[in-house]
Amino acid sequence: MEQNPTSFGAADRKTIEKNRRNYMKDLYSELHSLIPHDNSSKGVKSLTDQLDEAAKYIKKLRIKLEKLKHKRETLEGVNLPNNIPRVEEAILESACVSPQVDIHVSGSSIEIHLISGLNVSSFMFIEIVRMLQEESFEIQNANCAVSNNTCFQTIHSQVGDCVSSCGSGTISERIKKFVNGGR
Repeated sequence: MEQNPTSFGAADRKTIEKNRRNYMKDLYSELHSLIPHDNSSKGVKSLTDQLDEAAKYIKKLRIKLEKLKHKRETLEGVNLPNNIPRVEEAILESACVSPQVDIHVSGSSIEIHLISGLNVSSFMFIEIVRMLQEESFEIQNANCAVSNNTCFQTIHSQVGDCVSSCGSGTISERIKKFVNGGR
């Protein structure tokens, strides 16, 4: 008893087609479960409507992704060909900001405002704090803010008990001389 090759092939093709359709149904249901649904439309949607809805949602996500990538690049300044000159420019600007100091003495307290480039800001800040401590000043508060490669630092300190008011004038001159490079 031989099987007819055409009947075997037809049955085999039917099984393959049935498996393919079941696989596609599974894929459609998985896709449908991933797409957020409108609660306003309660009716059952046709398969083509569901596929259209999925395609629209995917397009919307792609547009949103592109906008977010562009925003990230803008915030990070990652446009590499254009970014290289900006980095060099920022380094030059930072180096060109000459340090400025403003000192206010009021009774037993002294307030120091230092404006400098980022390349020297921490060094100057540490040295000024060291000078104040050498002269027996107590640091009450210190603040720092950075904007456009410029560092703004403020130091509030109190004169110690053993330091006279002329010590404030001496430390003011020392700090100004240090910031201005001995000029």
